[in-house]
Amino acid sequence: MVDRRVFLYSLESSISLSQLRAAGVDAVDFGDFDVDTLKKWLDEHRIVPSLVGDDAHYKFTTILSKPLVLYEMWERSLMDRPLLAIVGPRKMSAYQEKIVKEFLDAAKHYDLVTISGWAEGVDMLVHEYSIALGIPTIVVLGSWFYHALRSRKREWLAWIVAAWWLVISEFRLGEKPSNRTFPQRNRIVAGVAEMVFLPGAGKKSGSLITVDFANRMHVPVHTVPGSFHDESNAWSNEYLSQGLIACAMDFEACLDQYFSKNHIKNTAPLVELSEKQQQILDALAQAKSIETLISEVDLWVPELLWMLTELEMMGLVKEGDGGWVNWVN
Repeated sequence: MVDRRVFLYSLESSISLSQLRAAGVDAVDFGDFDVDTLKKWLDEHRIVPSLVGDDAHYKFTTILSKPLVLYEMWERSLMDRPLLAIVGPRKMSAYQEKIVKEFLDAAKHYDLVTISGWAEGVDMLVHEYSIALGIPTIVVLGSWFYHALRSRKREWLAWIVAAWWLVISEFRLGEKPSNRTFPQRNRIVAGVAEMVFLPGAGKKSGSLITVDFANRMHVPVHTVPGSFHDESNAWSNEYLSQGLIACAMDFEACLDQYFSKNHIKNTAPLVELSEKQQQILDALAQAKSIETLISEVDLWVPELLWMLTELEMMGLVKEGDGGWVNWVN
């Protein structure tokens, strides 16, 4: 049962975390707060609030400056699995994108869950490519849930939920993102992981905050050397030279240190498909062309391409040199 203090904290912006810590359960006075409406909204979105050290997962208690309140959306049991954190710059280079994909191609053979911060660039690529490979993924928000569910990236949360993965936030439901909330998110990403992988980082990259947190919490961090002539790798190279990050030249050997091989083949996540989506999959199974798809499914070209993109993000199809095909792991 959720501690009543969490509901009051969610509703009343004037209550601080220190006040929440000091308040006993019996001291909570709900007054005129509309707790029933809040509970209904949380239930509708399957968001579970909890107190760390009480009914939240034990991994959160190991974080430096551990959070007190957490909001978790969808499959909480993913926290029981070994976690691989992958973070990087918002403006990733082509080299960094290639490294992330190669590392995840190796990671799909291991029993693990990826975790990242849902920012543009590397973070979003981690979530997107994990879904494409059938790897469970966890999103840690740097904002309130209201903001995320109304943002331009809300479709991504829908895909995460459709795949039964997990979204986490420690920020009260009405708290907007700020320069303070993103570093707070980074310490959670680092603190619950078995290891952190960094494909590269330039000067003042926010991903280095995650690395610094990981070092303080004794969570191992690995990276790859980048070109000395590329500023997007300048600071990851510097951290590497100082011994603050380990070098991962062999991805499989790196993963072997922290994770066990997964002998059960990953498959695409199970999702409920619309009639049109199922028609597209059936047609692709028969290796039919885009032109045939357009006539059979009765969609305009932009609509069909959008639905193919949705199916790709769900991990059900992929685009190869010869066109769109069914999921192949």
